[in-house]
Amino acid sequence: MSHVSPLSVRITASHFSEEPGRKPYVLYTIRVDRQQEEESWTVDRRYRDFVALRKAVLSCFSGSLRIPLPPKKILGNLDVMFVAQRLNGLQAFLDALQQYSAVMQLPPVLAFFNAKEKCSSFVGTRIGKF
Repeated sequence: MSHVSPLSVRITASHFSEEPGRKPYVLYTIRVDRQQEEESWTVDRRYRDFVALRKAVLSCFSGSLRIPLPPKKILGNLDVMFVAQRLNGLQAFLDALQQYSAVMQLPPVLAFFNAKEKCSSFVGTRIGKF
């Protein structure tokens, strides 16, 4: 695995996305800072993208990491208070990921934070075992 400059990630906002013919959903805006290169960008991800990322990371470590996600909610998941609570839980998830430098260099993690990747496109990223 090639060396990648450390990333610092923080959720800065959430907003509703409404596309014609689809149910509305929440996007979380993540600010990504690549510390050594002094560059930053933002990506928008849905809750299900975080779920897929967690699954990909845990598959590399046989589920031995403690990286909790806030629970899924079927009804009322667009409620402003719920979205704010979920944002805090998702930030705690990102904070937990950042505690493991090896995790932050996994291909699905790098793809998740890549502005060029579409939502959920990182799920198929090959990860390999450590």
